[in-house]
Amino acid sequence: MLEQGTDSSGEAQSPRHADTAQSSVAAFHAANLGRDQASYQGNMAAAEESKAEAIIRHLEVPEGGAIKDLGAGTGGVAEILARHFSRATVYAQDISEELLAASEAGRRLSIPVYGDARQRLFSPGSLDAVVSSTCFHEIRSFGGLDGVREALAASFEELVSGGMIVIRDMVVPDRDGEVYLRLPDDDGRAVEPVRGMSEKRDYAALSTLSLFKQFHADFAGGEAFEYRLETVAGQSYVVVPAEWAYEFYMRKDYRRNYANEIHEKYGPWRANEAVALFKDAGFEAVEVHQETNSWIVENRLRGKVALFVKSTGGELEELPFFPTHATIV
Repeated sequence: MLEQGTDSSGEAQSPRHADTAQSSVAAFHAANLGRDQASYQGNMAAAEESKAEAIIRHLEVPEGGAIKDLGAGTGGVAEILARHFSRATVYAQDISEELLAASEAGRRLSIPVYGDARQRLFSPGSLDAVVSSTCFHEIRSFGGLDGVREALAASFEELVSGGMIVIRDMVVPDRDGEVYLRLPDDDGRAVEPVRGMSEKRDYAALSTLSLFKQFHADFAGGEAFEYRLETVAGQSYVVVPAEWAYEFYMRKDYRRNYANEIHEKYGPWRANEAVALFKDAGFEAVEVHQETNSWIVENRLRGKVALFVKSTGGELEELPFFPTHATIV
């Protein structure tokens, strides 16, 4: 079933394809140097049940079938899938040797496989399902849209006709235009941003507003988006495109690994863009299910940050938080 060293056409990798894939892999590994793995793996483990539940509710696998969990990390979701689909074979694929080693240590039911998501590892038509959770935003961050297209093409060829792909990840808000983001400046040190990453900078000590300013300075060197500060009825707000309000508040609590997380764009696609990408890869009956993780809202957002939009009368109207995730089936 496994086919190592081939591209999505089944032929030996061309030097150009290999170089492109290797450059994105190198970028991924470079961005993860120095990551606090205990904290990172702990965060992943805490979300395993909710990730698996979001996938399983949409997944159908025949008895004796084969499932690949793409970007499986430490393999926790793959283990849950293997318990749920007890008569199927579950493969846990990842490009991080460190995470696969952790997966190997905790493995009971799934089979760890090392490999790049952009390359086909399994024989054509040998899998009944491909699943993935919070992996495609990394593929897009380090491999761009071409990387996403290659990963989808590889999975499409690995799937049997009629097979399923279920991808859960974060999602760019559907809302265009600016929003008003209220951020506290008294919950930590209020300091002005400094251009350039620094291992000595204590991101955990910064106020939320100061962390936002630092986020703007660090993400793509301050060139990714623009914002301004505006006072309305005596209250200060950050006025920023909706997409970047989401990008900030979804990562504001990952301060221990801030220097690593800053290299990743969390939202890999808007819902309509995801549909187009999957259909271009050959998939049919594509559905997008947007959802809001209530734990994130209640424990990390509500009462800590708030979203508003200015009405035609100049007053601010509070918005609900954007959907945190989308599952593409």
